[in-house]
Amino acid sequence: MSQTIFPGTARLLSATIFGLVAFDATGVTAEPLASPWQSMRTEGRARMERACDGDEAARREIVEGVEAGTDFYSMTSIGYMRRHCGLFRKYDNAAIDAKLGAAAEAGYPGAQYYWGINMIDGTSTRIPHDPEGGAVMLDRAARSGHGTSAQKLAFWYALGTLLPRDLVKAQEYLAIAEAEGVNANTVAFTRGKIEMAAAQDGVPVPEAPEIPEATAKREARAAEAVFAELREQFGEGFGAETGYLEKAGVYYFHHCSATSFGKLAVFRLQDDGEAQVWSDEKGCVNGVDETDLNGDGEPEIRYYTQGGGSGTYAASVNFLHWPEGEPEPKKGLKYTTYSYSWWDGLYSKYGYDAGVASLLVTTTGELVEGPSCKWGEYCPSWPQDAECRAAIRCPMVVEKSLYVGGEDEPYPDELRGDRAWERFVQDVYEGTGYRLANEGAPEGIVSASLSPLEKVLDAAEGEMPGEVSEARKDLISDWLN
Repeated sequence: MSQTIFPGTARLLSATIFGLVAFDATGVTAEPLASPWQSMRTEGRARMERACDGDEAARREIVEGVEAGTDFYSMTSIGYMRRHCGLFRKYDNAAIDAKLGAAAEAGYPGAQYYWGINMIDGTSTRIPHDPEGGAVMLDRAARSGHGTSAQKLAFWYALGTLLPRDLVKAQEYLAIAEAEGVNANTVAFTRGKIEMAAAQDGVPVPEAPEIPEATAKREARAAEAVFAELREQFGEGFGAETGYLEKAGVYYFHHCSATSFGKLAVFRLQDDGEAQVWSDEKGCVNGVDETDLNGDGEPEIRYYTQGGGSGTYAASVNFLHWPEGEPEPKKGLKYTTYSYSWWDGLYSKYGYDAGVASLLVTTTGELVEGPSCKWGEYCPSWPQDAECRAAIRCPMVVEKSLYVGGEDEPYPDELRGDRAWERFVQDVYEGTGYRLANEGAPEGIVSASLSPLEKVLDAAEGEMPGEVSEARKDLISDWLN
């Protein structure tokens, strides 16, 4: 098993051991820094990887950035790159320290960490020995998200040698380190030093302070760890997204692996950082959000799926109910927002053998949220052996259309006056609910393919596509009541 070593949160090595540079980097997982430093570190690390692998463009970019004093990550990592990447051979220790100090003064937390340590421990002949100033430098780094700087301060304030013992400050910095995600074993070791120091002084251990946003940071790291596991398990697919539903208190991950297949995973974090994960592996999932269908104050998780095959396509909305305290969500209502399929089998099924073009059937559905939505039994139409389940049922506006030749095709002239065709259209509507919808179709045939509800709904005006207008809601309410 190989290990790649990159600068980040690093271990100080004495210049007297190696006789080359005062700093070296060892491979540890660095905690996220505050903006804009984190993006600078991420981009700088990737650029250094390319440079060390021989990418000449990356090598030139690094040298130019260091010389110009703008690439703070590389200015902090010159010693490493001199040893391992063949860069900066002409730089002596004084030149390296000068660039490091410039990056620290500019506010880059990684450089402040190194510079502050040397100011405190006094091991460098080129960096002034100033413990108080070094503590200020480490404090700045810690408050920019560099948790290891906070841990180092906590340790030294507990130890009481390089810095004067101050257990209140030690507890404060340890709380920052823990909030920033410093290794749990390192945090536990430092906490032990604080407790030991308190015992030596015969005083109680000061209470750890509350760190603003500490809980949010811990949860964000825990969630990202779960997301990483889900990406490893399911793959990235395309259109992959992650997010958080605030009202439901649920994180989600979804993607599509092919037109008709995809993944959805939702999870809640427990107090110990563990996650309750529920996943579905069916349709291509292309969106997740939340709503409150019946206005009872309990949000529903809503996710959108799509899929299709040769000559077919369907887009659907699915609901999950996950009350607090339940181990996993329960599936609720599912409805189709739009679907189409070519269905020439209608000709033979309804006894019309003189078909002039292929038949396309489409279905659109609109759900009306609000007080009319009630809990009830929902029996999915597919798969055929699907069990009925409890779900919130809402009024639906469903429009089913039949087209000869396609949605954009005009009505064929050769069908005008064909009585057998007109009977076929009526039979199809009575048997399936699909009504003729070609532009230019005779009004008499279209009117014969309308239920009373559809006739009422067609009278509503001023609606935008995909929107249920107030006029339509009123008409639906009148019809249902």
